[in-house]
Formats: sequence, structure tokens, C-alpha cells
Amino acid sequence: MKYLLHWKLPLAEFSSSATQFLETGAMPPPGLDFVGRWGGLPGEGFAIADCEDPAEVDRYQSRWGDLVDLEVTPYVEDRVQKAEPPFAAH
Repeated sequence: MKYLLHWKLPLAEFSSSATQFLETGAMPPPGLDFVGRWGGLPGEGFAIADCEDPAEVDRYQSRWGDLVDLEVTPYVEDRVQKAEPPFAAH
């Protein structure tokens, strides 16, 4: 399953967040793969992650939860959906 991760660095935590990022590279745990990651100013960014076990997303989120506002949204690719699309007209 794919996940969209959207983060914002609160100004008060910018220095701590930057330090941790430089020390760790913000690499995901084993089992969670980044398809892509994009960051910009002012301390906001996005990543698309792929994993089989949602616990890996939670693990990543718990590493950063005290330093960044992190919103995670699960997605299913169109080709994976077997049921009627959720926005189909009836």
C-alpha cells in the first residue's frame, strides 16, 4: 500500500528537526520504502512511501512525531482497486 506523508516543521522545532535530519538522513525503517521525497521552504515536504505492514509507517511517524507535524494518508493505486471506484455515479 502507498502512503502520502506530509510534514511541516514548527518554527520552534526547526533546529532540532534539522539536526536529527542531518544525523539520520530521515531514512525509513526496513520494510518502508520511499518512492520519492520532496522538501522545501519553509520546512514543509512530502514523501510517497510503500509498505506491506502499516506498523512500519507508525514506526517512522513515532521517530519524528515530537519534532514535526506529520500527516499520513493511505492510498490504493487505481490498478489495485477491484471494486467499483468510490466516486462512481449511481
